[in-house]
Amino acid sequence: MKKPINKILLFLPCYNEAENCVSVLKEIKQEKEKVEERHAINFDVLVINDGSTDITADTLKNHQSLFEFQVLNLPQNKGYGYVIKRGFQIAQQKSYDYVISFDIDGQHESQFISQFVDFLIQNNTNNYDIVSGSRYLDAKLFWQQPWKDRFLVNTVITGVLNTFGFSFTDAFCGFKAYRVDRLSKLNLTLDGYEMPIQLWMEAQNNNFHIVEKSVPVIYKDRDMIMKKRTSESFLFKEGEKRIEKYVNIIAQFAGYNLSEEIVYLQDIFRSYFNSIEEITQSNFETVRRHIFGEIDSLKLETKPCLIDTAQLGGEHNGHRAGCTCCGCASR
Repeated sequence: MKKPINKILLFLPCYNEAENCVSVLKEIKQEKEKVEERHAINFDVLVINDGSTDITADTLKNHQSLFEFQVLNLPQNKGYGYVIKRGFQIAQQKSYDYVISFDIDGQHESQFISQFVDFLIQNNTNNYDIVSGSRYLDAKLFWQQPWKDRFLVNTVITGVLNTFGFSFTDAFCGFKAYRVDRLSKLNLTLDGYEMPIQLWMEAQNNNFHIVEKSVPVIYKDRDMIMKKRTSESFLFKEGEKRIEKYVNIIAQFAGYNLSEEIVYLQDIFRSYFNSIEEITQSNFETVRRHIFGEIDSLKLETKPCLIDTAQLGGEHNGHRAGCTCCGCASR
């Protein structure tokens, strides 16, 4: 019999969110009450303040007892990936059954937290290792126009990941639930916004059972975000540069040289960015389908695996579809 879910940790990465955190935490308190009314579980909330330079730390302290959450203040900014890993560590140390990541900047709909918990408990026997939010799984769900470059980068990278055995619609949503007793399988070394790419490759290599669950598309005003992150943030670099960075990470952890394909993928991004005025509820599925088709035509799964077999032991046949010696085989 599957072990029942008794403890869930919700943690929120936070950086310079003084103007947003109070309203989000108020909503989360209501969600916490819903969860604990519906289910006989402990549902804890943790904010990880990643070295904020505004008044976020004081704001969190002043509202902590009112909204019933814990705070971990990091002395300096360490990066989104680092905070995710720290949340995982805490969940493991305190023996939670599931840990849910949720952004505190207002770009996730708080009412879906209790729905996520309902889904986890109702599907406990399915042994999902990751329940990943998708903003593009249900076009009818709270649709809001996404930033064109972010959507296109997401779609290109999601399409590349799908050639490695996934079936994603949204590779970058920060709203996810993780089964805690499987987190020790993930060897996560990156600290920035690119860490989720490494996480997916690690999850694939360890045969994680992954399912997507619909969440709304919510994008805040770009100018407001840039005031906090500044134009130097990696999230606001040209789409071509982000694609190069993400694909190189995929190549590194899959064992492939994809340098030639990067140029082609950048051309796909540039073509759609220049030819489409905006991404809308009526065209996003068509755009996604076309991009996925173009990426599938690359046949990335037939590229030679370049891992040094002398360090792995066993023979290596050089192609992903048949290779079983190094974890890069399609499962």
